[in-house]
Formats: sequence, structure tokens, C-alpha cells
Amino acid sequence: MGRASATGHEADATGAAPAPAAALLAAILETAEDGIVGLAPDRTIAFANQAAARYFGRPAADMVGERAEALFPADQRPAVAGLLERVSAGDRVRQFETEVLRGDGMPVPLALSLSPVAVGTGPPGAVLVARDITEQRLA
Repeated sequence: MGRASATGHEADATGAAPAPAAALLAAILETAEDGIVGLAPDRTIAFANQAAARYFGRPAADMVGERAEALFPADQRPAVAGLLERVSAGDRVRQFETEVLRGDGMPVPLALSLSPVAVGTGPPGAVLVARDITEQRLA
């Protein structure tokens, strides 16, 4: 008998989540209001949800394979690279405010958080979560 996963379904003997849990995870990622970007250890984008596509102004599929720094205006890339270095060293970045341009040229103020993601024994990747803070800035 396998062990129960977070959804209450049993995992198989390898510990892999059953298909319903994988489908639930995919649905959560795609319907989240926050932009979620998964980064490989080399800082290339492995995944981006639809909210991230809206915030960064390009289709999620087009973001895959790009360097994370490419999501940001050139003047912000050194700061973002520094944050990614911290995350590679195992630190978490709780909140970093920045502004990006959507595809239509409109600025979007974002609060970013970054966390390391360990998969196996290799170097960690990261998850970048972006929240639109337009309403907070207008208040």
C-alpha cells in the first residue's frame, strides 16, 4: 500500500503522486492569480503560468528556455541577477518590488518572491512568484 499524498490519494510504491494529484497541481498553477515561474538550476525558465504570461507580456510557452533575467528591463537585470545568486546559495527573497512592461507597453508594478527548489541532489532551481501590486500603489 502506498502513502497518502496531500490530496488524500495514495502514492505508488515509488512515491510518485497519482494522476489526479498531478492534474490538480497543474490546474492550481494555471488558475493562480499570481505569476509563477519555475527556474532550472541554470536560471532558464522551465515553466510559466498564465498570470506570469500576462505580467511579463509574452506567451508562457515563449518564455520557456529564456534566462530569467530576460523577463526584466535591462536596467533591472543586474539586481535580478543578484537576487538569483542569493537564491542559488539557498536564501529566500521574501519581497522585491519592481516594475515590468506588459506586451502592450503598460507598466505593471510587481512584488516578487523567490525561493530555492531542490530536486534530487543537484544544484537547486527556483520558483519566482510575482504579484501585481497596482492596487496597493494606488491606495
